[in-house]
Amino acid sequence: MRKTASALVAAMGLLAAGGVGAWTMKDGVIQFSNGEVSYCDGWALDAASIMLSRQEGRPVDYVYDAYHEPSDITRKMRVLFVRDAQAYPIEDTKEKKWAAAEKFSNKVKGQCFKSYIERVPQS
Repeated sequence: MRKTASALVAAMGLLAAGGVGAWTMKDGVIQFSNGEVSYCDGWALDAASIMLSRQEGRPVDYVYDAYHEPSDITRKMRVLFVRDAQAYPIEDTKEKKWAAAEKFSNKVKGQCFKSYIERVPQS
């Protein structure tokens, strides 16, 4: 996951360079914009899809691809997510398979938010 985290940090650097609006701090609590949350949610959904497809032994179905073409960075991140998912064992029950997908998805989402905080200046 280190390579994934590094790629996320690099992606956040691209966003910061583009002047994207940033997260804020309100009463000691970090607040993300809807755009930032949506961005991280998209990668988390991809991560969950990748892990669940691995767990179930089927091809990945990227939900949002039916609505818009994925960006180059999203394609690159998917390659890393697929590689990282290989480190997880195949679980033996449906519940454990879903739990593995949720854990992997949450890890990616957390890394995405952490990357925003570390690389994109507070507004």
